[in-house]
Amino acid sequence: MTATASPLREALEDYLALRRALGFKLASPARLPGQFVGYLEACGTSTITTADALARATLPAGASPAWQAIRLSAVRGFAACLHGTDPSVQVPPAGLIRRGNDRATPYLYSDAEISAIIAAAAGLRPRFRAATYQALISLLAVSGIRIGEALALDSGDLDAGQGMLIVRDAKFGKTRLVPLHPSTTAALTRYAALRDEHHPRPASPALFLSAAGTRLLHSNIGLTFTRLAGQAGLTRRSAACRPRIHDVRHFLSSFIFVWRSRHRRGKRTCGLRCSTTSPSLPLVAELYETGQPPAGQANCNTGTTEHGDCGKKTYLRGRHRARLVPRRRRRRGDDAAAVHLPWPR
Repeated sequence: MTATASPLREALEDYLALRRALGFKLASPARLPGQFVGYLEACGTSTITTADALARATLPAGASPAWQAIRLSAVRGFAACLHGTDPSVQVPPAGLIRRGNDRATPYLYSDAEISAIIAAAAGLRPRFRAATYQALISLLAVSGIRIGEALALDSGDLDAGQGMLIVRDAKFGKTRLVPLHPSTTAALTRYAALRDEHHPRPASPALFLSAAGTRLLHSNIGLTFTRLAGQAGLTRRSAACRPRIHDVRHFLSSFIFVWRSRHRRGKRTCGLRCSTTSPSLPLVAELYETGQPPAGQANCNTGTTEHGDCGKKTYLRGRHRARLVPRRRRRRGDDAAAVHLPWPR
């Protein structure tokens, strides 16, 4: 807050300070009310009105209704806070800008599609940029971490000796350990050596660096991934389902979904040893690489589970076909479009 700031600007600073004190991070939401206050200052207006809020939210003319609703919603929160102390401030009503269901449908990649995208990334230039994108996309696919978490990784967050990644300050401010398969650890170690060779004194401690030696930007990653997906021949599956780098993390989940669905009856036996969320990553990696589970685990071909302790076999009844239809829709007999999930043949 400066001595020359307008009363509206000072009120905005107090509002943002209050929200942050309550635990909100306010990265993008803090920028939108500031832009609106700048718009009012340029117009010479000292208070918030519904007409001004609507005029600003609908700029530019070609913006999508979803984006316009987001901008108006950010202003509504600020106006509601000011209205408590200044009744002359107008609070834009909810639903002033109608928006449909703009939630994106996850794009579930097959193993062939992931391989095609990684192969397309090999054509990027310079070669270090190609290696960065190949390592980044591969890590997202085999670990299931979010793209924002991958970009926030530092070099010290990779523990090659233990085969672990430390994801710090993730969603809800939590920190967690992500186990890695030895092949993944070896690939990241090779990339780290290449990174240190190209940037012995990088400008950022990030694990994944740009060609300039700085931390990668999410916006640039999204644009490049869209181009790579197009080169790999990937297209939209529907209006709300398009290839996004955010959905690469679902590759591991979809693989585990298929694996557990086919062995739903055997997962409680002592030989399978599944957790409540997923089997161990080395198990998934070996299934993916060889098409066969490790010794002492469920046999995909014979439908039996051999107990590691007693040597007995428990026969699994049938092969449970995975379906991506919500439970409430299955009861009504509704069916979903066929989606080819990654599964080793």
